[in-house]
Amino acid sequence: MPPITACVITLNEEDNIRRILDSLSSLDEIIVLDSGSIDKTLEIANTYKKVKIEYRNFDTYINQKNHCISIARNDWVYSLDADECLTENLINELINPAIVSKRGSPAKSNLSKILFTNKGKILTAFKQFKKN
Repeated sequence: MPPITACVITLNEEDNIRRILDSLSSLDEIIVLDSGSIDKTLEIANTYKKVKIEYRNFDTYINQKNHCISIARNDWVYSLDADECLTENLINELINPAIVSKRGSPAKSNLSKILFTNKGKILTAFKQFKKN
């Protein structure tokens, strides 16, 4: 499996940050890009060994996303908001060597059936990027 980075943008997400970081724990790199949280978001995120915390003043949503993607060290990047998480099925597709060898890359997984969940609801937007 190629290494995968998760990019998460945050602002006062103490109610959501554990759930998303737990769902991302199997990925190779997790970047939390915060824009000035004053709650316990960063305190919680700091308890996760794989999490790299970065700070950027908020100007626009897309600039936050793009900045986070630009600092990812891996070519494959999942970009999420803090109130989203990866489903167990998607994680299994990403890390299961038998599945990965059949499809060759994360981009070929069956994403229409295993999208991100947001508090139990399936989201329609799936954000996966290959940087190069």
